[in-house]
Amino acid sequence: MIVRAKKLFLLFGIFFIWAHSNAQVEIADALFDNFEFHQAIKFYEKEADLDDERLTKYAFCELQTHNYLKAEALYQKIVKIENTDAINFYYYGVCLKNNKKYDQADDYFTISKAHDSLNPYNNLMLEHLAEIPSIHEKTSGLEVINESYINSPIAEFSPKWYKNGILYIKEIKQDDKKRLNLDYSSEYIQMDSLAYGSAERPLSVMYYATFKNGVFGEPTLIAKSEKFHIGAFDINQETGEIYFTKVDIITDWSVGGAKSHPRIYKATLDTASTRFIDVKKVDIKRLSNAIGAGHPALSKDGKTLYFSSNLKDGFGGSDLYSSILGEDGSWQEPINLGEKINTAGDEVFPVVNENFLYYSTNGKAGFGGLDIFRANVTPNGVEDPIILAAPQNSPADDFGILLNPNDEKYGFVTSNRYPGHGDDDLLQFRPKPSKTYVKGLVADNNGNPAGNVLVKLYENGIEVSQIYTDENGQYRLDLEEDKKYELIASTKGFSAQEEIYTDENWTSEQDVDLILEPHETVQGIVLTEEGLFASNTQVELFDKKGNVIFSALTDENGHYQFLLDKNKEYEIVASNDGFRGSEKIITNQDWDNNKNTDITLKATEVVQGTVRLEDGSSASEIFVKLLDNTGMELERIYSDENGKYKFLLKSNEAYTLIASAVGLGAVDTILTDSTWNGQKDFDLILKPTNTAQGKVTNSDGSIASNIRMELLDEKGNVLIVSKTDENGFYQFVLDKGKKYEITGIDGKQRGSENIETNDSYDTAGSTDIELKAPVTFVEGTIRNEDGTSASGVIVKIFDENGSLVAELTSDENGNYKFEIEKNANYQIIAEKDGFSGLENIFTGDNWDSSTRLDINLKPKGGSNYAYVTESKNSKPLDGVKITLIDLKTEKKIVVYSDVNGRFDFNLKPNSDYTLKFEKDNYFPKSMDIPTGKTIPSNTNLDLKIDLIMDYAGFKVKAIYFEYAKSKITDSSKTHLENVLTTLKDNPKATILIKSYADCRGGSSYNIALSEERSSSVQQYLILKGIERARITTKSLGATSFVNNCYKPELCSEKEHAVNRRSEFEVDFHRK
Repeated sequence: MIVRAKKLFLLFGIFFIWAHSNAQVEIADALFDNFEFHQAIKFYEKEADLDDERLTKYAFCELQTHNYLKAEALYQKIVKIENTDAINFYYYGVCLKNNKKYDQADDYFTISKAHDSLNPYNNLMLEHLAEIPSIHEKTSGLEVINESYINSPIAEFSPKWYKNGILYIKEIKQDDKKRLNLDYSSEYIQMDSLAYGSAERPLSVMYYATFKNGVFGEPTLIAKSEKFHIGAFDINQETGEIYFTKVDIITDWSVGGAKSHPRIYKATLDTASTRFIDVKKVDIKRLSNAIGAGHPALSKDGKTLYFSSNLKDGFGGSDLYSSILGEDGSWQEPINLGEKINTAGDEVFPVVNENFLYYSTNGKAGFGGLDIFRANVTPNGVEDPIILAAPQNSPADDFGILLNPNDEKYGFVTSNRYPGHGDDDLLQFRPKPSKTYVKGLVADNNGNPAGNVLVKLYENGIEVSQIYTDENGQYRLDLEEDKKYELIASTKGFSAQEEIYTDENWTSEQDVDLILEPHETVQGIVLTEEGLFASNTQVELFDKKGNVIFSALTDENGHYQFLLDKNKEYEIVASNDGFRGSEKIITNQDWDNNKNTDITLKATEVVQGTVRLEDGSSASEIFVKLLDNTGMELERIYSDENGKYKFLLKSNEAYTLIASAVGLGAVDTILTDSTWNGQKDFDLILKPTNTAQGKVTNSDGSIASNIRMELLDEKGNVLIVSKTDENGFYQFVLDKGKKYEITGIDGKQRGSENIETNDSYDTAGSTDIELKAPVTFVEGTIRNEDGTSASGVIVKIFDENGSLVAELTSDENGNYKFEIEKNANYQIIAEKDGFSGLENIFTGDNWDSSTRLDINLKPKGGSNYAYVTESKNSKPLDGVKITLIDLKTEKKIVVYSDVNGRFDFNLKPNSDYTLKFEKDNYFPKSMDIPTGKTIPSNTNLDLKIDLIMDYAGFKVKAIYFEYAKSKITDSSKTHLENVLTTLKDNPKATILIKSYADCRGGSSYNIALSEERSSSVQQYLILKGIERARITTKSLGATSFVNNCYKPELCSEKEHAVNRRSEFEVDFHRK
């Protein structure tokens, strides 16, 4: 098992002879010996009369390049040669099988077995040949495209989605180290056409290419090592780390000179230096360095690692294994995926996609060499593998599949099928375009092209497909023959309709243009209960009598739209996987075509019943909780006066119902499967049991209502997650003879109690819990400019909102010390006699209180003040949070405007600053302030900068991005809707998008990443109808940190995440 999957070549010298007669075949032989099969073919085929040995080499070249038609014709001659090698009967059988001549293939596999009964692949063919025709007949409705823009004569493989494109492995020539015994003085002039050039072997490196609308951008080298090859890899979606197959550079190419085998490593990608940093071996228990392992694939949560290895307990060649990430952060002993997956052949290139594991094997009956299979990942293991249809599989080797996360009919596969560019190529697969289609232009009633207009195709009122017009107003939709369709283009208050019939008179090449005219419409967003866009959700339009007029699906942003008639009553119903929502509308004189009619989905399954005592009587005011299958409380109620309770549920989910009172409990599990049928009654019978209950209070004695409560077993596993009621009360049902920990959590405050339900346990007792904030401290020395300690200095510590937490005076040795809360941002300011010092800290997971924090005093700088006012009435704005950021040091001070809108701060000479202004329900703004060599002792900045803030009417939130990504998440799109509405309601307003990265990665990389984030938001707004000229972007990389995470080691992943953001400032261009 090696970098890609299949072979590790030992290369021999080439003696090139450029001349006459036998020179052609001698060149071909040299190329053959060096595995340059494509080039060898060109010389063998020039020779009309090859001897038996060279004919066999020629045939093998065609076989290796997967030209099975040509190879079949050659092997037909070779199997007739007296004393031909037995393997040639097998090769001929393979060609016949791949050319669908199954009976003849069976004959030659039988002959091959008579000569070599131990060939496992020959035996596999004989055993399963009868199944292969039905496999070959499988169709997927897809087509493949060889990506000539990025493929080369060597290999490209292992694609993975990354940012706005893909990362992939590419082999590149190394012409700095020559092949052994090569005569470079030869007149042979086709050196450049060799796949490996003059090198002993190619180098495997990592490349990146953007990918948009099915087209690749310029490929770029993104990671390379002089010490090792970078092989098949995966990306940990939780940490951003690259898990990859590492194969050491081999410098001795004589026989037996290979000195390394594949191993699994992990690293961080540093695109600025085009290399991996922090390269570490992935230690897996009982997987030693002496055992080959590679092709890592991670589950979405990063807690299961799949890989290929030749461990001794395997079924044959390389098998697939899994390893679980333990609670201690180490990978556990590998588990063989078993005989349903692994075979006597090789299983390689696993790929995890949701609940499926894709992998390649040459140990099962299929199309050819390595075939791609898909298996289900279940709690019981990986099961039920099925082979993918053509063209994702072929008679050659197919592996390393990459699926589009939004539509699995699109993606990439790696293959060395014929014809190709050389070795392994990246192929794009997609649905075959229909030969019957409709296309045309959508224009407004002035004839101008209308971009971003929704065009739908209906059949009998049911949506068949939809598309948005491009920037030129063009659309194209596939059709089926002999069908009647209704074609509708619509935008707010406008529509166009055409009926089309794809009979014998239909001509796809004829454009069907659609001119938008005024028309009643209804549109809106379908949302989940969490406020996320509900994409691909069915939406139906009903008339007053309940008849379905139209049925459609929401787009990726949850958007729907229908045409309406005037003065009619309608109901719009959205449904998706056990959730439902609806709105009723009337298109009377008050109807507004431009408004959104949004719909929120809610659960539709119901469980209800009565809480009863053991004697059958109903029990009122009993605590009833609904938990999900992880023990997380979803909802709680008290039974009514008749003991009744009721919960709404999702379809196909497992739940736990718990009813409890002091010393009494009832627990029941339910499953809303296909037998549920909407509603079921479950009576909960209270029986004597152990319970834990009590009151939770804050450190000041106040009630801690509605806070998180956890019940943990003695090993620390969370069994149930609940919450306190409005009186701070909690209650859990317990088993007898067990140890538990009960923990209350409210932000930074925690409290816990340990209990044991032994014979002396008082089930009626109250286990009260007091919450306290975890504390740490910060200490250090205040120093003068000359480095000496400074005593008698006033030292103040402020929280992240600028509120004073504590104040002290440094002692005779200049020392200070504050007790502070964990997981909080602070600013420490030291001041004395016109000198000051500032430090910002964050007491997160990586905070080390043992490290002293010294503060150096420097001249305080000039005093400055300004006033913040409201735009509409010019009144002072109090309570505005103003953050002053020193752009050189990234240190910051937070102050607030007073009742007069005034705020004060100091500026130092020869420094650059940014001022940020924030207040709930107002648009934030910022401005840069450079200073000169001298600053007046007192300056009114109102004279220099615009400090007027505009009312927004909503909290303007930043949006956040996943690690190393620029894709806008569904939750971010929801936040953007308010900003989008503001821009549409104020056509003269412009927006500034400011994007940032966290501090990991090089400066150039972080700037580039923040540029991509700004671009993503810009493109989203443009697609939503905002003109490009109204949008300005500013990409600031790793600056202006929300918390004080300005060094990678200071913070955890969760803490770094808040700095990966885009912020928005709207300018209304007041006169």
